[in-house]
Amino acid sequence: MLGFMTYYFPGNGPASWKQLLADPEKQWKVGKSARTLANCWEASDGFPPDVSAVLNASGYEQLSNLAFVAGFPEHKVKLPGGSRSSQTDVYVLGSNRYGLASIAVEGKVLEPFGDTVADWLGDAPSKGKQIRLRFLAENLSLDRDAIGDLRYQLLHRTVSAILEGRRLHARTYTMLVHSWAPNREGFDDYAAFAERLRGTPSINGITDTHVPNLYVGWVTGDPRWLNS
Repeated sequence: MLGFMTYYFPGNGPASWKQLLADPEKQWKVGKSARTLANCWEASDGFPPDVSAVLNASGYEQLSNLAFVAGFPEHKVKLPGGSRSSQTDVYVLGSNRYGLASIAVEGKVLEPFGDTVADWLGDAPSKGKQIRLRFLAENLSLDRDAIGDLRYQLLHRTVSAILEGRRLHARTYTMLVHSWAPNREGFDDYAAFAERLRGTPSINGITDTHVPNLYVGWVTGDPRWLNS
């Protein structure tokens, strides 16, 4: 089993992504990341040009010249320590001569990356939260007692790429932020996370990390999709 879902239903245009959102009426609006991302990726017939350009210029052959194999909008990945899954905006499988690439794409405009780990945990964290944090920290080779300042969303989204990649025997795992933020909002949070993974973050760049075969990246989206 691939472990995605019982059945996979291909999309019927970007509007079909709306029904998969946690809060469709709130999230599906012009200028919001969910709608912007859906329109961009659906119209691209594979990887959007801005994403392909960054991957190809990364210097990592494992991520260059990827063929688009499949995309799974609002893809949920189960994690230990509770019933709530990590819901990736679009989970993508790419392929080149090195094998499969597992890519979790997080779309952003002005939406933040959510709570820090410390705020998410709270003063009296439940057993489930402690189990989940331990799992995330172990998969990212991080000290769970020293990541309270990082954004929780970045941790579980990145681990989603790793878990699904392992399940499919992918050669690489990538967490990619596809951002339309006009003033690079959120980049500092992303950069802090990438640096903790011993990467060198940059706008429109991919960096490797201290986790084997794991990469993280930030791509600036084409602004014309903001009004679609």
